Amino acid sequence: RARSAAVVRHFRDRRAGEALRGLLADENEFVRLHAARACADRFYADLTSDLVRLMRDPRWRVREAATQALRAFGGGGLKEIYQQFVESTDRYMCEQVAEEFQRQGIVRDLVGELAGGGDAQLAQDVCKKMVLMQKTSLLTNAMVSPGVPAEARAMIMDALTMAPPPELC
Repeated sequence: RARSAAVVRHFRDRRAGEALRGLLADENEFVRLHAARACADRFYADLTSDLVRLMRDPRWRVREAATQALRAFGGGGLKEIYQQFVESTDRYMCEQVAEEFQRQGIVRDLVGELAGGGDAQLAQDVCKKMVLMQKTSLLTNAMVSPGVPAEARAMIMDALTMAPPPELC
């Protein structure tokens, strides 16, 4: 069943989406993992809610694959990642999403949101949660990077005041 997800994704029709939805709900973690990876295509954006559910999966590899698939959906998927990150009380899921922010360069997108490219309040909430988790290095690097708009710098600094890192004290 796990291997079938990689094949099914190429059909790119309604039945393929339904098959992937079933695989995303499978009891076997490897089936869910491969199904989430197979969904990393904007064509399957209607599976967003299924992937959001998998962001809370007990298996870290499944959570990672779900987050990466949502990222592949563009702005809508990224907003879901932000929303889940802000709302979640699951420490492990939040740690993993923060790592994905670093690996996938999502902080650049976050800075764009802060600068008025989208939902600035949600982006600021993400920054504040990162600060509370002591994941400040990405934010401090973004703050001093050339080309970051002043309004984004100000919002990052505001978030950092919640728990200032030693290098800013």
